[in-house]
Amino acid sequence: MAHGLEEIRKTMEASTSDSIKKHLQDYLDKAEAKEREAAERLANMTESERQSLREEQAKQARELEAQKKWQEEQDWRNKLRRAGIPRRFYGANIEEIAPEIRGLCEGQEGLFLHGSAGTGKTHLAVALLKHRGLDRGSFTTVPGLLLEIRSSFKDHAECSEESIIDHYSAAKPLVMDDLGVEKASEFAMQTLYLIIDHRYANLNPPIITSNLSLGEIANKVGDRIASRIAEMCKIIELKGKDRRLG
Repeated sequence: MAHGLEEIRKTMEASTSDSIKKHLQDYLDKAEAKEREAAERLANMTESERQSLREEQAKQARELEAQKKWQEEQDWRNKLRRAGIPRRFYGANIEEIAPEIRGLCEGQEGLFLHGSAGTGKTHLAVALLKHRGLDRGSFTTVPGLLLEIRSSFKDHAECSEESIIDHYSAAKPLVMDDLGVEKASEFAMQTLYLIIDHRYANLNPPIITSNLSLGEIANKVGDRIASRIAEMCKIIELKGKDRRLG
């Protein structure tokens, strides 16, 4: 049991969530108190009492394992949240992707996933992001990215425009969801160009999803952006009916 408590203490100390740490510290305090009480009772126990103690310790071990699994799940959810992944796609799993599609997405190369609405582009992109690694990875919709930057123009904003652009320029891997949904303004095209060009220059290709073909993207946000996407990314069209409509 002591070994189990030490393991959960190590994982607790490694957690980045204060609420999870407090929850597990309370659990450890209670478990250690029970162990001290059991040690004091052990010397004068009958065999029947010893059997009861063993059953109690087995119960505590099961509770400890449940706590450890709970912590791992919470840490994983926190990692997904920090990466910006929407809750709807927490369960996206590379193993659920059709083998013929998964085979096209192997390695770390950039991808431009396009197709009509509801063909699974975002689900596939998130599954790939999770599979390739979340430690430095990030997910954003393109409209959300532009809104985030516009919000930085406000007084007392937490992040600067430069820091936001730097973050999405460096994230590895990066999913840019729904390119082409945004209004084609000068601000949008300039911002997207800065991020795409930085990733192009630094051999850090993104995963991009869009309802538009690359030719349509060129017409909407310009040839310079589309050209860099074409060189960085493998172009994959997802076909089929809109899954949201059943």
